[in-house]
Amino acid sequence: MSKGSGITRGDRRKNARKARLRALVPHENAVLGLDLGEKKQALAVTGGDGLVLARRSLRVAVHGLGPHLDWAAGQARAAGYAGLSVACEPTGSWWMAVQDLCQARGLPFVCVQPLVTHVAREQEDLTGDKTDLLTEPRSVTAAQRTE
Repeated sequence: MSKGSGITRGDRRKNARKARLRALVPHENAVLGLDLGEKKQALAVTGGDGLVLARRSLRVAVHGLGPHLDWAAGQARAAGYAGLSVACEPTGSWWMAVQDLCQARGLPFVCVQPLVTHVAREQEDLTGDKTDLLTEPRSVTAAQRTE
């Protein structure tokens, strides 16, 4: 027996997941993609359309990324975005340090599943950019747009 709404339990769950993602990565925010390593980090600030606004490659430990998150937030504001959301793959335990840094600054933080990044890399022509740096923000903003 149906309730007549035409929406299944699966549809409601999917809609709830998307609502939670949109709360973390609103359309008016730029997205900072991080490619985390032990001693070298790569950062790219992208707009909602995937346009790269700023990029940095750093030789710093993950715990030293605080000032660079502030720099990225400034780049997003300078480009006219309301704020900045941070996205990265859950690499080792490094992502937890980034999560703490983001929480201290009030920045929304999203972990992107490695499989999502892998599929996005296969679907796009990223021959010049082999890192996950640009595919993470694109995966997050693509998930926002899909219904």
